[in-house]
Amino acid sequence: MGFNVIVGGYFSIKRVMESIPMDIWIKAEDAARFCEAVLLYFRDNGSRGDRQKARLIWLIEDMGMEGFRQAISDKYDEMFPKKKGGAAIPAQPEPWAVAAGTNTPTQPHKKRDILGVHSQKQEGLSWVGINVPAGRILPDEAMALADIADKYSQGEIRLTVEQNVIFPNVNNTKVSELLQEPLFNIGHYFIPKTDKDFPLSRGLVSCTGSQFCGVGR
Repeated sequence: MGFNVIVGGYFSIKRVMESIPMDIWIKAEDAARFCEAVLLYFRDNGSRGDRQKARLIWLIEDMGMEGFRQAISDKYDEMFPKKKGGAAIPAQPEPWAVAAGTNTPTQPHKKRDILGVHSQKQEGLSWVGINVPAGRILPDEAMALADIADKYSQGEIRLTVEQNVIFPNVNNTKVSELLQEPLFNIGHYFIPKTDKDFPLSRGLVSCTGSQFCGVGR
């Protein structure tokens, strides 16, 4: 198992762009080491003179993707000589349909709806996706989420890119009980019953705001 790497997404009031493919595939066991190499290279070479350009995408654009990819591979080999070459495997075809001999999807990738209650492949188990509006979780709520995970999902919580929460491996006999937990019935966290419920908040992603950021509003 492994991962194709995409890097450099950017979101601000001046510029918005998606992450771009790095044309590298890494093994699952190399993922943490590879991320460390990227972070350290960016720390040492990224722009620090302009806050608006203190983002990875600006470094990539200055170097070009080919140059950036080579620099990261060299950094990886320097940091982990015993794993030399482990970060230089070309990107693999995506799991959905691709045109022969290319990595171009023949049909758009359809995003799954992961909020609400869904049956797992494992018999007798479900995952439950919780909508956390704007991704804002306060300390006492975080503790409550951890307690719920211990009670229903063997202590496991998964966080989504939409700043929502998933409890996997919930026994089907316990789903109704989980839905009645006080945390999910106080008007802050929501468990959609259909893919039409809470159309705004379910996909809303936000920064931390002025409470935690000097430039927040």
